[in-house]
Amino acid sequence: MLAGALAALAVSAGGVGCGQISEETRKASLDVVCAEIDVDPGEIAENPERARLVALIVRDLAPEENIRDLADQVAKDPNAVNPRAQLAEWVDEKCGQ
Repeated sequence: MLAGALAALAVSAGGVGCGQISEETRKASLDVVCAEIDVDPGEIAENPERARLVALIVRDLAPEENIRDLADQVAKDPNAVNPRAQLAEWVDEKCGQ
């Protein structure tokens, strides 16, 4: 299912200029990220192992570079409390979990 969603994202991005992503594609990408995350934001903030798993998904699929960078930090050092808390806030805000 994820592969199909990513393929659809790639096709829909094809009509946009090089290096640009349409708002529709960003929304679809965010929908894919949120569909793959099945974790309460509080668990991300409290559990380094769960935070790392979420961070790997977000790092690879999120539409915004700044959140991908944050997720990369969490993936590399899931014991860092502040980045985990920021990732949990982002998940709560964007995915409404």
